[in-house]
Amino acid sequence: IGRPHDRHGRRRRLPGDGRRDGVLPLGRQCRHGPQADLDFELEPQVHERLKTNPEVVAIHYAPETLLSVEGGVSRHDLFRVEDPLLTVKDRFLITLREQMHLTNVQAMPAPRFQPWEMQYGVDVRELIRLYDHGLVLDFQTLQWAFTQYGENKLSKWSDWNMTTPTILFHRVRARLIDLDQRKLLWQTTCYVHTQQHSMQEWTSNQSQLVKDEREDLGVRCAHQLVEKFAGTL
Repeated sequence: IGRPHDRHGRRRRLPGDGRRDGVLPLGRQCRHGPQADLDFELEPQVHERLKTNPEVVAIHYAPETLLSVEGGVSRHDLFRVEDPLLTVKDRFLITLREQMHLTNVQAMPAPRFQPWEMQYGVDVRELIRLYDHGLVLDFQTLQWAFTQYGENKLSKWSDWNMTTPTILFHRVRARLIDLDQRKLLWQTTCYVHTQQHSMQEWTSNQSQLVKDEREDLGVRCAHQLVEKFAGTL
């Protein structure tokens, strides 16, 4: 697959192409596209800067409030269950403070953006308008859904019924952004999922199983992000 080209026919530079941190075209980073999945490793000097920087702002964008569905499961109604994004952020920050001794990270209320602003990622100019300068850690849900596929992409839509094995999964992107230099210093994603259950089990007792699994997914997602932040993955 060739590298994308711009409207003048020139080969477009991809984030991380020849360097490990990218200049931020945040308004053009597709939330669900390939750029949202690229990992940018945290350079050792950035770790040191985090310890000495007066303040690092940590934010999360509005969690998904509808639990979507994929594959044959899409014949079922959407669920109104908020994703565990806040748990992901809170657990991540607790670990930074307690295990990595980064005590200058300040959690802030979720900024309000319109859905169309969130679709391609928040433009860095909006973050500068809100926070002026410094470093920003942000967390955003990419997917919060049921799927009958899991690791097996060969499931057939026509095979679905209320007893079909289905998993619940959550995918989150985390980034560290330098507002002064408009640079992406670190980016990664977590992907966590449950064991398989039938939709009958997921929907019984006012979707209690979803609520029970929700917190565990948030904790495990945060653990993945911390390991990648610390460079152990």
